[in-house]
Amino acid sequence: MFRETFANVEEKGKIMPEISVIVPVYNVEEYLRPCIDSILEQTFTDFELILVDDGSPDRCGEICDEYERTDTRIRVIHQENRGLSAARNAGLDQMSGEYVTFIDSDDVVAEDYLELLFNCAAEYKAQISVCQMYEFQDPEMLLKKAAGTGEKRVISGQEAVLDMYMDKKEVPVNACSKLYHKTLFDELRFPEGKLHEDQARVPRLLFMADTVVISYNQAYGYRTRASSIMHSKFNVKRYDDVEAVEGCIRFFRNHQNVRVADAAVNRRNKLLALYTLFAYRDHVHHEVPKKYRMSQYQALKYLYKNLTDDQYTYQLAKVHPTWLLPHVYLRKVKRMLGIKVPE
Repeated sequence: MFRETFANVEEKGKIMPEISVIVPVYNVEEYLRPCIDSILEQTFTDFELILVDDGSPDRCGEICDEYERTDTRIRVIHQENRGLSAARNAGLDQMSGEYVTFIDSDDVVAEDYLELLFNCAAEYKAQISVCQMYEFQDPEMLLKKAAGTGEKRVISGQEAVLDMYMDKKEVPVNACSKLYHKTLFDELRFPEGKLHEDQARVPRLLFMADTVVISYNQAYGYRTRASSIMHSKFNVKRYDDVEAVEGCIRFFRNHQNVRVADAAVNRRNKLLALYTLFAYRDHVHHEVPKKYRMSQYQALKYLYKNLTDDQYTYQLAKVHPTWLLPHVYLRKVKRMLGIKVPE
C-alpha cells in the first residue's frame, strides 16, 4: 500500500508537491485570513494549498481568489454549498501531493506544523503522522512554534484505533492534525450529507495504515466558538455520529478484527447513553429515532458502569448539574459502608 519514497514525484513534466493542504471554506470571513496566513508561513514550503469555497455566502470566495493571485502554490475551487465532506472530497479529487492534510478554515497551525508531521512520516515510513491539538479563543493564545518535548510514539494503525476508542486523547477522531499518505484515499472519500464525517472515516484510515507515528507536540490550533456544532443545543442529527460508528463496526467485522470491532461497539453504546441524556436535557428526546431510544435511567446506569468516576462526574455535570451534589454524597456514603464504586 505504501510507497517507500519521500522525494518529489514528477508527473508529465511537472514537479509534484510533497504535501497537499486542503482547506474547506464556508462562512468564516472573520477567521479565514489568519488560517491561510498560518499555512503560508510554514517552515516546510513544498506544498500546494487547495482552498475549497463551498458556496460561502460571505466574502470568503473573494478572499480565496485574492490569495490565489499572490502565491502560485494556491489553487481555489468554487462549488455550490454541499457541506464539509463534499468540500474535502473536491480537494482530494484535485490534489497532487504525496501526502495530504486537512485544516479547518477557522483554525490555525504552528509554523512548523507541516515540517513536524512530514519528518515524522519520513523517519518512520508511516502512512499517518499525528500531532496534538490545542484549543484557543483569544488570538494571544496562538503558538508560533509547536510546543512540546519532541517525544514520539510509533504504533500500528489498529493500535491507534483502539487508543482513539479508549479516549486516550493522543489520537483524536478529528480528520485534522494528521498527515495521510495519498494511497489511503485511493478508494475512500468522506460521506456527504452527514454530520460527524470524521467519525465515519478516520477510524478506517487509521485501521488501514501499517504504521502511525504520534508526536506529542501541539501544532494544530482548534478555535472554539459558541456557534459551532459541538457547542450548540443538542440536535438529533448528532445521531449521525452513532450511525458512523455502526458503519465502522461493520467494516472492522468484515476485516475479522474482533478486538477493534468490540471497541467500536463500546464507543457506540457510550454515545447512545450520552446523547440520550443530552436529548432529555434539551427536551428533544421525542425526536430521537426509535432504534436509538433509551430511558434516562438506562443511560445513567450504563455510563456509571463504564466510565471512571471523574468521567461520570464530568458528564453528569454537563447534563444534570443539580444531580451532581447528591451523586458525590452517595459515593461518600458507599465508601464509608465499604460498598465498591467505579474508579
